[in-house]
Amino acid sequence: MSCKVITSQLSISLRNTNLFEKYSCFILVVIWFADYLISEILGHSVQDKMRIYTWVQFEVVNREHSYPKSNTNWANHAVRTADPRKTLQFPSKDNIFSMNHKEWQELKYVFDIAQGIITNATVPVPLRFKYQDKVMSMQRKVASTVARRTDTVLIHASDPACIKDVKTQANILLHKDNSTCMAWRMDMAKLFERYVQHIVSKSINELSGTVINNGKITGKGNIPHWGLKYLEPDIMIKFSNSIYMGDAKYKAHFYARGTKSEALNETHRSDLHQLLAYCSFEPQLHKTGILFYPAKTLSFQKIHYSDRNGGICNKVILFGLPFGVAEMKDATVKIKELFQNDMLKIIN
Repeated sequence: MSCKVITSQLSISLRNTNLFEKYSCFILVVIWFADYLISEILGHSVQDKMRIYTWVQFEVVNREHSYPKSNTNWANHAVRTADPRKTLQFPSKDNIFSMNHKEWQELKYVFDIAQGIITNATVPVPLRFKYQDKVMSMQRKVASTVARRTDTVLIHASDPACIKDVKTQANILLHKDNSTCMAWRMDMAKLFERYVQHIVSKSINELSGTVINNGKITGKGNIPHWGLKYLEPDIMIKFSNSIYMGDAKYKAHFYARGTKSEALNETHRSDLHQLLAYCSFEPQLHKTGILFYPAKTLSFQKIHYSDRNGGICNKVILFGLPFGVAEMKDATVKIKELFQNDMLKIIN
């Protein structure tokens, strides 16, 4: 099977991306084979035109022939003729046009490094799963290529532009320990969610409660293809006979509390309906939910939604949480006090 290097017509400017994008894109670009569809390789993230480049080079191989050639090593042959059985064996150095040449093997070595980084347990799980199938498929394709250790991949002036791009990214990966590396890129909304979950978990554990992060509420029945098979609240807070729901929203609502905006109103309506849907699974009659928003200073405000016909009152707490390491300790104390002085009174 012929090995191919798939590159973009446009410049793959990985140098301006973060560490994960360098490695993941490098894996997707460095090593692949012709029989793999381009759409399966780079997916929807790169829509520019693609081309397949066959990378072959001359390689010097030591061989023996039954006849002399222009490149026969006569000095070696003279030594071997002491053995009559080797008189008609002519050692030579043949130049062959090969796809499995030295520089390709060096890139296979870099691929192994990149694969180890992507599949490492320290990489966020969603990022590992995103590239898992592609990396495994790629590994099967290059299993027959023997990696050749190298500290630097040489870039030749005669190399095609696409090969130079690949080698440049390979050297960035090989020299990563000699330069300042950036952190993994992570969606800020997901990071804020993890931040809130950590603070709430620490607060509730001190109150002998239990926190379930991203617990799934499963659905059963004739669910359409576009339907939801489960609900997933960010935070479920459990005490002995009560459950409270929380949802973290990385939105600017708390910064714009004094601003009248239809766009903010509609997005908050969606957040509120989502939270109340989660609260419907709380066993207590009067339910409480918390919406966490990033804020400049720590503060909260309570809103009561009452049904006059049924006599049911649901409480929603809008909690503004400073998003920073320095504020974590104070936020933990405030959330603990909120449950001690306010929310636990609902049980009575």
